[in-house]
Amino acid sequence: MKFKSSIKRKKRKRIKKNKLSNKINNVKETENSYNNMIQSENNEEIVKKIKTILEYNDKEKNEFTYKKALKYDKRNYCQFYFSLLKTKYILIFTFYTSNDYNSKIIKINLFFIGFVANYAINALFFSDATMHKIYEDYGTFDIINQLPEIIYSYLISTAYDFLLNLLALSEDDIIEFKKTKKKVNLINKV
Repeated sequence: MKFKSSIKRKKRKRIKKNKLSNKINNVKETENSYNNMIQSENNEEIVKKIKTILEYNDKEKNEFTYKKALKYDKRNYCQFYFSLLKTKYILIFTFYTSNDYNSKIIKINLFFIGFVANYAINALFFSDATMHKIYEDYGTFDIINQLPEIIYSYLISTAYDFLLNLLALSEDDIIEFKKTKKKVNLINKV
């Protein structure tokens, strides 16, 4: 009797395991078919996203070599000029939303910090004697005497702006990362 009951138990366990494995297989099959369906729908979206990421932005197009520009750059003169304005002119670069790789809030902060820093650095070179000299000359400004201070002020504020932009803006690094084609180089950069 014990022997028969143990065989029946084993048989029941085997049947339960088979039913359970069949259910698991059915669930896996439905998951796989669902995932395949989602992947086929998402593949189009993913391909579109990849194409938009790999498209050249204005800064990349402006830095093309001649041969590469002939092949990929189909802009006319006005579009080229406007793209130069977007990348080089500080007001448009900061407040115009373009397809560059810099954070908008960082660009706005850099604009205001640079504006304040330029005024502060210029104010450092104006002393009471300078202001008194302008007062004595009835408001006329002798640019020849002030030329060294103007040059120093310009050089210091330019170096300061360059350093801030180098540390804060990320577009050059991202463009360099996009240019790497080999997997080994990508692993070394990360």
